[in-house]
Amino acid sequence: MREDEIVGDEVIMSNWHNIWNGRKPQLEKLDSENIEDIFMELKRLTGNDTMKAGGVTYQSFMKQYGRLKEMLMLHQESVESFFEVGCGSGPYLLKLENEGYEIGGMDYAENLVRVADRVLKAPKELYCDEAVNLRTDIVYDAVFSTSAFEYFESDEYAEKVLNRMLKKTNGALGILDVHDIDKREAYIEYRRSTIENYDELYQGLSKKFFPKDFFRNYAKRHGLNIEIEDSCLDGYWNKEFVFDVYMYKKIGDAGNGKRD
Repeated sequence: MREDEIVGDEVIMSNWHNIWNGRKPQLEKLDSENIEDIFMELKRLTGNDTMKAGGVTYQSFMKQYGRLKEMLMLHQESVESFFEVGCGSGPYLLKLENEGYEIGGMDYAENLVRVADRVLKAPKELYCDEAVNLRTDIVYDAVFSTSAFEYFESDEYAEKVLNRMLKKTNGALGILDVHDIDKREAYIEYRRSTIENYDELYQGLSKKFFPKDFFRNYAKRHGLNIEIEDSCLDGYWNKEFVFDVYMYKKIGDAGNGKRD
């Protein structure tokens, strides 16, 4: 979820880009010696409400993080580098870097990229741009995206991003928190039941929903293995409405760089 903290006065912001650029870090937490404090502040900046009772806990994020690593490493003997598309303030990149992996990331919100640059020690690359402009000159063992595809404008845009991600990885792609089109009506009904004047407050702040076959068909066209599974992020109010996708180059295809 990236909506938890934009109800009320913040809805005057014209679009999602302005919303994420408007996020302000609590510097004392970023400068903490406690990794949990830093991580949770980075997650707060990317829209997860880590402060309210019953919200997503650090333990829940670590469960998702562990599953993400497990799935990205599933069909590779060795994984040493990760890149995140739509990295925001970089919470998962921070965890990966602290564990000794090479990392890189990009996001379209300048303020969040500046925060990521503050907390990350030595990313191979970290820059601000639209996902469709993902640079492919540096290749990683795994490329992933968390809660980003919901902000894409169309299937065509999403496919262009997938093409760039595929060129940027030696092996695996991960796309987390994809909004399920089969659950769109249930999602809207839930939001209307929990937020007064939901339709007015979120006018112009729509989300992109995908059918699972969008990813299955993409994998088939590009000769990829694919796994689709339910979100494992306990405590996430949006958990029932999203799914995770993992795609893998088949043995012998890694690094071929033929897809554009």
